[in-house]
Amino acid sequence: PLTVNDEDYEVQPSPQLPEAVAARPTILETAAARQAMTEDMLRSTSTAKRAELAAARIYELRQSRSDIMSGNADQAPTDGEGLKLVLAGLQQQEDALTAMFTGTRQVSTAVRTYTYVPDGVDDSNRVTVGRVSLTDGPVDADDLSGVPVVLSVNVTSRGKIPVNDKGEEKRFPKGGLAYRVPGSASLQVEVEGEVMADVDAGIAQYGIVFGIDPDMFTDKKAPAYVVFDAQTGAIREIGTR
Repeated sequence: PLTVNDEDYEVQPSPQLPEAVAARPTILETAAARQAMTEDMLRSTSTAKRAELAAARIYELRQSRSDIMSGNADQAPTDGEGLKLVLAGLQQQEDALTAMFTGTRQVSTAVRTYTYVPDGVDDSNRVTVGRVSLTDGPVDADDLSGVPVVLSVNVTSRGKIPVNDKGEEKRFPKGGLAYRVPGSASLQVEVEGEVMADVDAGIAQYGIVFGIDPDMFTDKKAPAYVVFDAQTGAIREIGTR
């Protein structure tokens, strides 16, 4: 259970993950690029020839822009707004053709969750939980097309049985409501030697199970309530109302 005698507890928020974002089209996939391409460029099967034609087309666009700006063009917009639109269109076409030489860059965000369950025995561990491929993004740990995503787990404390005022370990209450006293660990995520995340967290597997005296919840004068941590099984809050 997540709670006893408390129906108004607040649910713990889930970790906030980034949103997956698809790559936006490059300038070579825009209408300006299609306008800039000539029939000869489209028909040509030679990369060298296409490059030559693209360079010539870039020169033509620059010459057209220069003629418009100097007033030597035969057909040029007479109003300022129209002139801006024509010049912007020429610039976009030139940028698209130039990108054929300089290349383009696309950025996308991929989101994937990897699960690792500690064995609860070793005080430290390094494990490849996944991989990142240059072409496919996040992939499985056994997919050697990607570089390893390494999780380092270093135990900083282990859960211990509670003690009484004399420092003696308490006994598990008869019929007790079980909960977990978690341990804690330092977690690091590395990709190619670069630390991408470094956090401390409570870990259920490094803890022990103990119990709450059930009589606490049946006290008619002041019944107790308890709220547990959904991830570790630890007591988040306990008291009476």
